[in-house]
Amino acid sequence: AAQLEDQTDTSSGGGFDYEPPAAGKTAARFIEYIELGKRKQRPYQGKERPDAEEVRLTFELVGKKHEREYEVDGETKVVNNTFTLTIPKKLNERAKFTKLFRKMAYGRDSITHMAQMLGEAFVLELFHNTTGEGKDAKTYVNLNPKGGDYVVEAPRMTDALTGETTELNVPPANRELKLFLWDNPT
Repeated sequence: AAQLEDQTDTSSGGGFDYEPPAAGKTAARFIEYIELGKRKQRPYQGKERPDAEEVRLTFELVGKKHEREYEVDGETKVVNNTFTLTIPKKLNERAKFTKLFRKMAYGRDSITHMAQMLGEAFVLELFHNTTGEGKDAKTYVNLNPKGGDYVVEAPRMTDALTGETTELNVPPANRELKLFLWDNPT
């Protein structure tokens, strides 16, 4: 590795302006399910919590408001924003993971593992949470309003007047699907 690259040879700069994905409802594709193994958990109400298995879930956001253009060798390319959520993989009834799993499965009994939904489309609602003030302000994107449940729905819209349901035509993912199972690493 040291013969291939000198990682002590650094460049200056590296800063960039982060613009979070737009808040509100959007179509998305589930593109990444990565099990991260057992991780230390943050204390809750001043009490230490036991280590827990964690999982990283990534969604590619679809639509004009989530497209970013960049240039490579004079050619303009388009990439979609992504949203990544890292949460403990707890399977009890009140756990965030379980609640999110149920929302994503939206009643489909044949779905027994989150990874079975890779590549599928969903409607997400993104919420902004800003901490700090002035130049120290940071905006975080969440899938749930503060203290609320995740807002994840099937990729369909129902007309409020007619009751007619229409499936959304969500384009395929632009990025590769990624899967890593801790107990079956490949």
